[in-house]
Amino acid sequence: MENAYRSRFLREQSQKTRMYGLITTAVALLAIPVFYYIDVYELQLSGTLPWRLLGLSGVALYLISLLFKLKPRQRILAHTASLSIYLLMMLGLALDILQSPAYKLDHGFAVTTGVLTVWLVIVMVSRGERIYLMWTGIALALFFGSMLLLGPVQDIGFPITILLISGFAAFTLYSQHRQELQKSIYLYQLEEKEERIARQREELATVNANLNSFNYAITHDLKAPLRRAQSFAQLIERRLRKMGLHDKDTEEFMAHIHHDHQKLFEIIDGLTLLNQLGVARPSPTWADVQLLTAQIWKELKEEGGQQAHANIEYSQAGPVFADAKLIWHVLHNLLANAIKYSALETAPCIQVSTYDEAQERILKVQDNGAGFPAAMAAELGHPFKRLHAASEFEGSGIGLAIVRCVVELHRGRFWAEGEEGKGAAFYCSFPMPDQGAS
Repeated sequence: MENAYRSRFLREQSQKTRMYGLITTAVALLAIPVFYYIDVYELQLSGTLPWRLLGLSGVALYLISLLFKLKPRQRILAHTASLSIYLLMMLGLALDILQSPAYKLDHGFAVTTGVLTVWLVIVMVSRGERIYLMWTGIALALFFGSMLLLGPVQDIGFPITILLISGFAAFTLYSQHRQELQKSIYLYQLEEKEERIARQREELATVNANLNSFNYAITHDLKAPLRRAQSFAQLIERRLRKMGLHDKDTEEFMAHIHHDHQKLFEIIDGLTLLNQLGVARPSPTWADVQLLTAQIWKELKEEGGQQAHANIEYSQAGPVFADAKLIWHVLHNLLANAIKYSALETAPCIQVSTYDEAQERILKVQDNGAGFPAAMAAELGHPFKRLHAASEFEGSGIGLAIVRCVVELHRGRFWAEGEEGKGAAFYCSFPMPDQGAS
C-alpha cells in the first residue's frame, strides 16, 4: 500500500512540475539576457557569456523535454536537470568572480544576490524534484567550496554566505519533501477511509431497504392470513355451539386460540411501529413529561386492568428536549412495563423523574415490582428479549426495543438497573440543546 501511495504522489507531483516548469522556463528565458546585460554594462564583468549560455541550455533542455511523452519520474528529472543548470550557472559565475583579480565589492554582492535568488526560485517552484535538487545542491555547493580552497579568494564573507544559503536551501527542500509526502499519504488514507465509509453506507442502505421490505412482508402480508385464521376459528366456534358440541374444554381451547391471535397482532403492530421509528426524523422540542405521563396514565386506567391499585408519582419530572410524539412511546411502554411487573405487589409504586448529568437530561422510570436479573441489563432493548418467561408475565418483547430505538434516534443512551424481587429502574438520556435552542 505504501508503494501505491508513493506512485500516486509521484504522478501528482509530475503534473504540478509540468506547470511550474513552464513558468520557470519562461522567467529564465527573459531573465538570463537581462542579467547578461547587467553583467556587461553595469558591473563591467567579462567572461560571463559562457555561463549565461549554459543557463539558456537549461531552458532549451526543458522545452525539448516537452516534445516527448515522458513518464512521471522522467518529467521530474527533466525539470531537475533544468533547475540544476540554473544553479550551476550562478555558482560558476560566483566562482569566477570571487577568484577574479578584477574583483570588486559590488561584484560579490551581485553574484551572492543572484545565487540567493536562484535558490529562492528553486525552493518555490520545485515539487517532485525536491529530493533530487537537495542532493544536486549539496554536491554543487561542496564542489564550489572545494574550488574556493584551491584558488585565491578576494573576499571570504560572500563565499561563506553562498555556502550557508546552499545548505539552508537544501535543508528546506528536504523538509518540504517530507512534509508534502506525509501530508499526501495522510490525505490518500483519508480518501480511502471515506470511500470505504461511502461503500459501507451504500451497503447499509441496501440492507435497510431489504430489512424494510422484510418488515413490510411481516407486518402486512402476515396480517391477512392471520385475520382469515381468526375468522375461521370464530366460524368453527359458532358452528360447534349450533351443533351443541361446545363444551368447557372447547371453550378453553378456543380462548387460547383467540389469545394467541391477539398476541400475534400485538407483535405485528409492535414490529410495524419499530420499523416506522427506525426511519423517523425527530423534531425535538421541550416535551412536558408530567403532562404526557398524566395523559398516558389516564389512558391506561381507561383500558382497565392491573394499574387500578397502582400509585404513580411524577412531580419530580421536568421537560426533556425530545420529539413529543416519539417520547410518548417511551413513556407508554415504560409505564405499561412498570404496571405489569409490579402487579403482584400489595402496594405497587411507580416513580417518573428527571435529573441533569453533564450535558444530558435523564428520564428515569422506577418501580418496586419483580425486577430482573442484573446479568440481563446489557441485553435489554433488543427485539423479543424478554425479562421473564411468558408463563410469569405476558408480553411481546418489543416494548423496550421501541424505547431504545426512540432514545437512540435522539442520540441518547438507554440502560436499566434492577434486582430480582426488588424492582427495576429504566434510564433514558437526552442531550441538552445548544445555547439558544427553544
